[in-house]
Amino acid sequence: MVDEMFRDVEEAMREDKLKRFWRKWRFVIIGSLVAIVVFVVGNEFYKGQRDKQLQARSAQWQEVLATPEAERTQRMDEFIAQDNDDYAIFALLYQARAKSDSNKDDALALYNKIISDAKPIYSGLARVEAAVIHLSDKNYGEAGQILEVLLQPDMPFRDIALYYAAIAALYQQNYPTAQALTQTIIDNPEFSVELRDLAQEINDRAILQNGQ
Repeated sequence: MVDEMFRDVEEAMREDKLKRFWRKWRFVIIGSLVAIVVFVVGNEFYKGQRDKQLQARSAQWQEVLATPEAERTQRMDEFIAQDNDDYAIFALLYQARAKSDSNKDDALALYNKIISDAKPIYSGLARVEAAVIHLSDKNYGEAGQILEVLLQPDMPFRDIALYYAAIAALYQQNYPTAQALTQTIIDNPEFSVELRDLAQEINDRAILQNGQ
């Protein structure tokens, strides 16, 4: 499975896009995000006097998503301007993802806004998704740099950040760093078996290429 993934990555790099790769492997990010978002929003929803406001924002968000595509950008901008809450961050993430193929500079600008202003859980996700864009543009150094803060213990999305940072290091031919990052994944039983298996394959490849 890992060899197939790397073929996808290499093909995407040659074509200067990572759309196919993202569609195929985004479950790694999305899977962990769903549970966290449900917890964060659910926790906030039942706090004090914000219940009614959050109910209204939730309803507004659903309305925005149901808006015809031609009008959605304007409605979403208005929605974001109303309140600097979790739903505004969801909207920024939505916009960034929508632009990730057609206008990467705008997408990165939106991700940078989230990184600067949002809670760690959302800024962490924005860092990971921005790193994917940098990888697609062969900006391996930028990808590694934006992920660096997530590599510390207890940071959100640390497991995925270690994995993508290892890929960035591998493509920069920085094999010792790729080995160290993947070994951190392999040695952590709290990370999923699937991710540790993928990390082991990258680790083996880094060792092999480092010895050539």
